[in-house]
Amino acid sequence: MFQAIRRMIRTAYWRNPRRQALYEKRMREAHISSMDERQQFLRMKAGHVACQIMTVSLIGIGFLLALLHVEVWVLGLVFSLVVFQWAAGTLAYRILDRRM
Repeated sequence: MFQAIRRMIRTAYWRNPRRQALYEKRMREAHISSMDERQQFLRMKAGHVACQIMTVSLIGIGFLLALLHVEVWVLGLVFSLVVFQWAAGTLAYRILDRRM
């Protein structure tokens, strides 16, 4: 409820005719920044690197748990997470490839 009230006050503040030019300038800059190809590439690259780090981490944890002789279902869970992450990444890539 407080967030809604805060948002309404903020909207009323920026929609004031005295601040309209500054508001439009800020919105235009925000739109340009969000659409900047370099920033889009960096976001995409950051997601890719995070996915690679997570995959390597899960494989390492699975290997370490296998050396510690944990129960089979725990190993299965860790390796199923690796497979799920790979499948989700592949599916997301194919869906995004079709849209572009």
